[in-house]
Amino acid sequence: MKSGTVTERLGTTKRIPSAQFLEASEGDHDEVGQMLVNTLRNLDKERFHTSLIDPDYRPEHRLLARVGGRLAGHVLMTRRRIRIDSAEIPLSGLIWLGTVPEFRGQGIAEQLIRQTIRKSDAGGVSLMGLTTRSPEHYERLGWVKVGQSRPLAVSPRHLPTEETMQIEAARGGWTVRPWRQVELNDLMRIYDQQMSRTHVGSVQRTESYWRWIVGMRLAHAVWVACRGDHVKGYAFVKDHHVLEIGSDEDSQEVFKMLLGRIRAESLERAYPEILLDVPSDHPVLSHLTEWPTDGRPSRTLGSDQPNCLMMRLTNIGMFLNQLAPELDRRVRAAGNPSGELGLSIGSHRWTLRWDENLPMTVESGRSGRKSITLTDKALILLALGQESIESLVLSGAAHFQNASAAVACDLLFPKRSLWRSTMDRFTY
Repeated sequence: MKSGTVTERLGTTKRIPSAQFLEASEGDHDEVGQMLVNTLRNLDKERFHTSLIDPDYRPEHRLLARVGGRLAGHVLMTRRRIRIDSAEIPLSGLIWLGTVPEFRGQGIAEQLIRQTIRKSDAGGVSLMGLTTRSPEHYERLGWVKVGQSRPLAVSPRHLPTEETMQIEAARGGWTVRPWRQVELNDLMRIYDQQMSRTHVGSVQRTESYWRWIVGMRLAHAVWVACRGDHVKGYAFVKDHHVLEIGSDEDSQEVFKMLLGRIRAESLERAYPEILLDVPSDHPVLSHLTEWPTDGRPSRTLGSDQPNCLMMRLTNIGMFLNQLAPELDRRVRAAGNPSGELGLSIGSHRWTLRWDENLPMTVESGRSGRKSITLTDKALILLALGQESIESLVLSGAAHFQNASAAVACDLLFPKRSLWRSTMDRFTY
């Protein structure tokens, strides 16, 4: 299990001890660090201390469980913002959920999660996220799988050759070299253009956040592809693992240059395969050669369970209001200046209403004839573009009263691609 993910498995509760749940302070750091290093795999002191200089970190973001004064459990709630197209939604990510071995099986981890839900709601955060390889343990607590990530494994010989690089370099004036600190703005621009604006769930990265993740040295090399003095693409590489790769929208040949450099280094180090951490619709995939007939890589990484991305709503009304400006943008871009859609979730009702002269509003307490009924889990999948209203109806997670409601729903909640970079593993 990679450090930074949720690691605690929630089993059947044997008994619930008299535990005290409280926010951490700076004075708890040494004790918490020692507990986590002893409890979680692949977490060392250096990585823990790096988390303390996260620009968005506050000691009170750690929630502790104490039994008789002893530290029994811990979870860290990261504070980020993720993009759903133009909307920037506050998110509380759960990482490093752990219980001291002698207190396991007593419900402490489950209590910690329930406490974080209440704390996030009270703090104005309507959406929570986590990464785990044991999603079944969290589904019963209201979490829903929104995606999964597992690197694609390809042979270095399927990447562009040195000859291809030389041809592109001669034709376009390309060079590939290690990046320089002064080029951080170029990396930020490329990330926003290619990834952040095209995939929901991507993390909004401020300059201070960028400097933090670069400073963690997650990659042994950061390559940039340049045309003259202009940076047009980049790749973060750790050994044989491409953690993140991107290019300017108008410079797709960048991928040939970057992949060619990665190929040369991999062959020099005798790596049998290259791991690519990219979404399934990433443009870099079109630059790989010698594919099987199905057009996909010959295999994924090993037989390990993939990392599942899971989310949970803490406050549906708050979430709808945070998403409303993006929903308003969608209906107006589609040429539908006025309309409404009711949402019925459990015993609660909301109406999304938009008018030609007024921005979209979220009215609680009622829903009109043009409405859909769905679960809160279905709403997450719908809002993140992972399911259509038709597929949710077929699965029994939603139903609508008339066809016009389904049409409005498709307009407001189109299918989208979801992606969270492995560089953001300390986010959720």
